[in-house]
Amino acid sequence: MICPNCGGDFADWAPKCPYCGNMNYQGAEKQYMDQLETLRQDMEELPEASKEHYRKGIGGAVKKMFRPLLVLILAAVAIAALGVLWEQYQDRKYEDRYLRTHAWEKENFPQLNQWYEAGEYDKIVEFSDRLVEEESEFRLNNWEHTVFVTDYYKPYGDCLLLRRTLEEGEIPSWEMVMDALPAGIFLAFYTTEERLEEKAEEMEKWGYGLTGDEVLKVKEYCLAARAVLYENMGFTEEEALTLSLECIDEDGYMRYAPCYDYVDIVMERMGWER
Repeated sequence: MICPNCGGDFADWAPKCPYCGNMNYQGAEKQYMDQLETLRQDMEELPEASKEHYRKGIGGAVKKMFRPLLVLILAAVAIAALGVLWEQYQDRKYEDRYLRTHAWEKENFPQLNQWYEAGEYDKIVEFSDRLVEEESEFRLNNWEHTVFVTDYYKPYGDCLLLRRTLEEGEIPSWEMVMDALPAGIFLAFYTTEERLEEKAEEMEKWGYGLTGDEVLKVKEYCLAARAVLYENMGFTEEEALTLSLECIDEDGYMRYAPCYDYVDIVMERMGWER
């Protein structure tokens, strides 16, 4: 017998764990029945006069033993019933969440598909951002083109916004540079050919990643991001490469903190007031 409380190993017939005292209901029941059998055999050997006296004495002892054992059995049944009810509650909760999510996706995904087919990716980004701002329970995780729009088009849009701001003769804000700088590093250096191939393979295998056409578009975004780094933020290729290496952690994932720390350097050298 392995104690469910402390993990100790002890005999199946023991009424409780010798290490932590946890009750073994089967052992306790066996002990109780053995004691009753012993009493029965003793009664057979007693004279009739003694039997009556013995019955009265043992009757009280049996009652004292039976009551706590009954309480323990009822408690065990109650705990087991609560466990079953909790599992049923969790299952219903998960099922309700699934049904709500399915209904929401059925209602909203057709609109996302229309925007995607029309190339109106900004509307999809705005829709996704609004879900986060409103702390909605729903996300675009199950939508087919989520990886393309949120992981690649959105950072490209941050780079493009900075370029358009400069082309219009305006000075980009600190927040705008804070968005565009890590986006440019991500697209120009972190988004390698190897990673794009992996995303394409994931799409073919799991239906979640990048299509072939999306891979081609992302490659264009990467070239545009490099141009923004070099032409609009004053980076040299060596400087941008050095920063990109600081942004890659030991597991190969991108860290954004070094880019955020670099924003003031870009603002100062470009003469943009914060």
